[in-house]
Amino acid sequence: MAHTCRGTINLATAHIDTEDACNIVLSSGGRTYHLKASTEVERQRWVTALELAKAKAIRMMNDQSEQLAASGTMLASI
Repeated sequence: MAHTCRGTINLATAHIDTEDACNIVLSSGGRTYHLKASTEVERQRWVTALELAKAKAIRMMNDQSEQLAASGTMLASI
């Protein structure tokens, strides 16, 4: 079965919640995704991976903002 990309999820602004032992609710950009793991351990692994990816996305966004601010400061001083 062929799979196609259905879009992207901005993890930097996403909310990650757990409903019960196996379910995850991921909300971002006005959309809500319900994910189901096979076991509670698998769910926790997914939550951990999503939270780490979210932290990385936030760091990257902040780094880009700082770089833009620094380049704007350099241009203003020329």
